Amino acid sequence: MKRFLTSLVYCTLPLMVLSGMIGCSSPESQTKTWEDNKRILNDQSTRFPNFKIVLAADLVLAQGIWTKATAEIDAKKKLGLMKSANFTLSEVSGNLFTIETKLTQLQRRIDTLVRMKLREPMASNRDLMLNNARRIQTQVNNQLSKRPMANHEDAKRFVLAQKSLLTSESNKLSKAATRFRKSKSSLKKKVNTVKKKFNQKKKKSDKK
Repeated sequence: MKRFLTSLVYCTLPLMVLSGMIGCSSPESQTKTWEDNKRILNDQSTRFPNFKIVLAADLVLAQGIWTKATAEIDAKKKLGLMKSANFTLSEVSGNLFTIETKLTQLQRRIDTLVRMKLREPMASNRDLMLNNARRIQTQVNNQLSKRPMANHEDAKRFVLAQKSLLTSESNKLSKAATRFRKSKSSLKKKVNTVKKKFNQKKKKSDKK
């Protein structure tokens, strides 16, 4: 599952970002984005049943805009409608997709901290941070699959809040890892300095 998610992230994330933010620059690329976004949305509807009704409604709304786009003769208006359809399709789905990538990123940050060999009190601080990160990880995963979504706006608020929470937690772990590395490096330098001074004194003592 983790391998599939990682593959999905690297293969399709740019499409979701483009459709939700700036769009692609041609009808051909918008069409490809449209098909990819529908595939992702359909996959999410299967894996997250609690989002199914909201995602289905988004698809119907986006499909209506897309139908207008295909009938539009003016190239500029056509492209604008295509972008609007893709944005509508991915407003919840795109952020839901991002949450999954954030969960993968958070797990990588957790793994990095777990592998670090730390002494006290850094080890205890690390363990507290790991416990909190795992709690958030479990909480988000549970809500993704169980929390009822009342409507589009409710789902949108939820995915944006979870995305923000995961981003914040992931950043905390990243900063902690950097801080621990610097502390370990500083401690190592101090130990080496003490050893060097001790060896120098020993050499002087041996000469006497």
